[in-house]
Amino acid sequence: MAVVYHAAAPEQRAERLSQQLSKQLGLDVATTARVKDAALLRAQKIDAIQTGTDNNKAKNTALQANAQEFKASLKAILTPEQFAKYATHGGGKLAE
Repeated sequence: MAVVYHAAAPEQRAERLSQQLSKQLGLDVATTARVKDAALLRAQKIDAIQTGTDNNKAKNTALQANAQEFKASLKAILTPEQFAKYATHGGGKLAE
């Protein structure tokens, strides 16, 4: 029996992540909005990957690529100091 993918709506996940990063990294309103947009794109891609018909190995590869794209987006949005703090805390574990 196939495992069914369940997660909160991408918009909810993006909002939650952007608010957590805003609080933890001291982001301003404009930066928080840019992080939210990047997080929304990431969440939408995750949902598309998880609900796709690829095998688990292909999904894992796609999820890793998506994570790298998100990290690159954050690097472009955040200041070097903010990104360093984000990366120091596991590059995502901070917001989990």
